[in-house]
Amino acid sequence: MTTTVDPGGATTPDVATAPVAGRPERLLGGRYRTPTLGIVLVVTLMAFEQMAVGTVMPMTARELDGLSLYAWAFSGTLIASVFAIVLAGGWSDRSGPVRPLMVGLVTFVTGLAVAGSATAMWVFVLGRAVQGVGSGLAMVPLYVLIARVYPESLRPRVFAALSAAWVLPSLLGPALGGAVAEHAGWRWVFLGMIPLVVPPVIMLVPALRDVRPSPGTAPSNRNPCPSAASACCCWSCRPRRSRASTPRRCRSPTRSARPWWSAWRGRW
Repeated sequence: MTTTVDPGGATTPDVATAPVAGRPERLLGGRYRTPTLGIVLVVTLMAFEQMAVGTVMPMTARELDGLSLYAWAFSGTLIASVFAIVLAGGWSDRSGPVRPLMVGLVTFVTGLAVAGSATAMWVFVLGRAVQGVGSGLAMVPLYVLIARVYPESLRPRVFAALSAAWVLPSLLGPALGGAVAEHAGWRWVFLGMIPLVVPPVIMLVPALRDVRPSPGTAPSNRNPCPSAASACCCWSCRPRRSRASTPRRCRSPTRSARPWWSAWRGRW
């Protein structure tokens, strides 16, 4: 809000730039319209890909002669997405949502290209796994982006819009995927989605430029995604409490004096 100084020395607010009191912020109004449409479109495309693939899988498995790998086209995507979600969480905390979101979308498009151009069933399964990695990397930064861009009063509406973005793919995804596979081929269910990812990315660019990492997320030298092996090593190398340091009230006098296998000696 700007002020105007009159000759008498009094200051009056500029009505043109003063905020209107009592006017609620709109999700599709002002500077929130473009990022909202971009986020909803990204979620819609990923939801459509998950819903439409079930319709074209029988045709894909017959053409690629890979009925034995039929289940891996779904389970591989799920396993890869779970791993990517864990990776994206630490990555977003340390460097912000921009890099993991863009890498996730590029990986998702790469998986679409690999699955759509596959000549063998194992290549198709690999492409589906790459899609899972891309969708997992992209979903977590979207939630971080919502927290950075939108005020607290608009965040419930954004989450409601994300939930609504699954409605149309759930209703129309299988039928539309079957129609595309019947008239144009099952490959275009994947290849046809590649150019559709470009518009939401362009809509998200202005919002991503304004996002900066939070002050408490400085990069560290620690590995952002500890592996299961390192976690097991940390668990096995944890400091063990000696029996002498255990409080007496937590130790049973009947069981601590003899090993656990001594109770079975009388039964054999």
